[in-house]
Amino acid sequence: RKIDELLTEVFTKVKETYPESSEKLLKALKEQFGKKAIKETMKKMFEIYPQNPIAIGECWIQKINFEKILPMNIHNQFQLKDRKNGIAYVLLNSKIIPNKNAKAIDLGMFKMKYNLKGSQKGMIEIDEDTGITKTAKLNINLKGSILVMGMTIPMNLKGIIKIEEVK
Repeated sequence: RKIDELLTEVFTKVKETYPESSEKLLKALKEQFGKKAIKETMKKMFEIYPQNPIAIGECWIQKINFEKILPMNIHNQFQLKDRKNGIAYVLLNSKIIPNKNAKAIDLGMFKMKYNLKGSQKGMIEIDEDTGITKTAKLNINLKGSILVMGMTIPMNLKGIIKIEEVK
């Protein structure tokens, strides 16, 4: 189902419960999680290629600033570990810090702001002919807080992100 349709469905249910805040909430949901925000986030996530050809063992750096969904700055270090049978094996080591420039998300009923930092590490396998990620397995570890309605809520997030090409 399309993300905007899902958000509209959520909006309809919220409107019944919180009619005074529903318009701001829908606007915030679409800004943070709508088609445009998801597209922008996915584009940034897959811009991982070095500007120039590199040899096995060499590294390159990429910095990504996210404003939507989970506002944060990610400083990525990639290293080409190997190349076999048309697959490039790329090691990823990331430092994640809060995006201090990100505005609080206005959900109508309240505002919310994230303050998360941590790391992300893993291996990415990329098809050398197409540039498409075949698989990736990343371990993510975030700590920090969410500021909601004047309350600071501690947060600790650990997880594994798996990406697999589907044909």
